[in-house]
Amino acid sequence: MFDPDDLLGFFLHEGSGASILNPVASSSQPVFSFVPGGMNYGVTYYISALVGSSAGNGLPNLGDTCLAVAQGTPIVFYQISTANITPIGATTFCEGSSVILNGSTGPGYTYQWQQNGVNIPGATLPIYTATTSGNYTLGVTDDNNCIATSSPVTVTTNLLPTAAFTPAGATTFCQGGGVVLNASTGPGYIYQWQQNSVNIPGATSVSYIAIASGNYTLVVTDGNNCTATSTAQTVTVNSLPTAIITPAGATTFCAGGSAVLNGSIGAGYNYQWKQNGVNIPGATLPIYTATTSGNYTLVVTDGNNCTATSGPVTVTVNNFPIAAITPVGATTFCSGTSVVLNAPMGVGYTYQWQNNGTNIVGATLSSYIATATGNYTVAVTVNGCTATSTAQTVTEPATNRSY
Repeated sequence: MFDPDDLLGFFLHEGSGASILNPVASSSQPVFSFVPGGMNYGVTYYISALVGSSAGNGLPNLGDTCLAVAQGTPIVFYQISTANITPIGATTFCEGSSVILNGSTGPGYTYQWQQNGVNIPGATLPIYTATTSGNYTLGVTDDNNCIATSSPVTVTTNLLPTAAFTPAGATTFCQGGGVVLNASTGPGYIYQWQQNSVNIPGATSVSYIAIASGNYTLVVTDGNNCTATSTAQTVTVNSLPTAIITPAGATTFCAGGSAVLNGSIGAGYNYQWKQNGVNIPGATLPIYTATTSGNYTLVVTDGNNCTATSGPVTVTVNNFPIAAITPVGATTFCSGTSVVLNAPMGVGYTYQWQNNGTNIVGATLSSYIATATGNYTVAVTVNGCTATSTAQTVTEPATNRSY
């Protein structure tokens, strides 16, 4: 029979059955924790319920001769396995990179990795490669089914910068042209333009003017030192056609002459000749015959609509001098007299007098004194152009003599 003042208590102890051997701990509730220094892992202990008189501490007195002891419940405490995470490398990195997390190992260990407290499916090895931001923990279960959870390791994945650019115009153009490439902007962005995957020296601005053919890319680095490379943009620069004029002969000639100008030939070429910078109507063939003075150029347009203009060819047309004879006096006279024949004077003029179509030796001045009958002409030359006057008849009548 229990006395009204008997108390119920629980003891953690060694020994089995109703034997209370080496009590380790006591409580009014059947809940106990491992007592370091007073207990050993792997040893069987018992939790027994006791009813007896009060020991003055709210628990039954173990010395009570009427103490009632229930059969003890065996319990064994096992040391919890070690759960640690060691990162192999930086835990803050750029998107697309990763960090290897190594868990502590031990015989019989099983593993479960978690991200932000949620099990990662399939992540049951002692090593895990983290690629996204989060707080990573590792649950380790040993062969006693004891579970330990590591402290969290924070992984931070920085997003890559935006690497894109927009051409401000056509990306196919003629030599001598260009296209502006404008990059997307962002705080702290640093730029490096590339042509055919090679850095372009000094091309570190938000915009770049491409003037040569190639595949252009943009490498963008942000404040976290994360780098992204844009997709390539192909720029095509078409060569200019060949525009050269080759005269077929002299380009300086006398009035009434001409110079044939030959333009360079090419597949799909179209032509426009110009004189002094003005289009010559209808002059659209690769050859042109120039008959007047001026600076001639040739504009050539090819199948890519690229245009080139030749260097100028100067054509000079020299006018003929005035060739005329003015007699100073009668052209019919008696033997022993003469008549002066004058030709027009001009800068650079040279003269050759003729009588009956034959050059008069030494008669190379602007005037000539005719003393003999004949048909006189004068050939006047300037700048290589020669004009011959109409004939002037000089007559010396036969003389009738009486003796």
